[in-house]
Amino acid sequence: MGYDRNPMAGLKYRGNLEDEDFEVTTWAYRESDNSLIPDPLAFWQTHVFVFDNGDGTFDLYAHYEYSSMNPLVAYKHVRGIGMDRERGVGYVLRNLEQNSGLDVVDVAGMWGPVTEAAPER
Repeated sequence: MGYDRNPMAGLKYRGNLEDEDFEVTTWAYRESDNSLIPDPLAFWQTHVFVFDNGDGTFDLYAHYEYSSMNPLVAYKHVRGIGMDRERGVGYVLRNLEQNSGLDVVDVAGMWGPVTEAAPER
């Protein structure tokens, strides 16, 4: 479906940090609208992170944002400028429904906000 592993993303968790409910993987979709700019250096990305519910199901969270890989806009990525959760979730839902054959349920907001894990000290 065009997604690449996104190992440079900040570690995400749900709930309290003590719950240790960390994401199990993170992916990004980048597509350049310009034939002179390769896809990995696209200005925008859809970032998806996956949580294992422990019962055979997974929750996916997503947002659309400036790309972390393009040095011209990476500072906007870091500052969260232009981040659009609804656009990212909508894109992923449409993509999964059209291409995966999985049962997809939109439960956006069920877990509340997902936040960056605090850095190790």
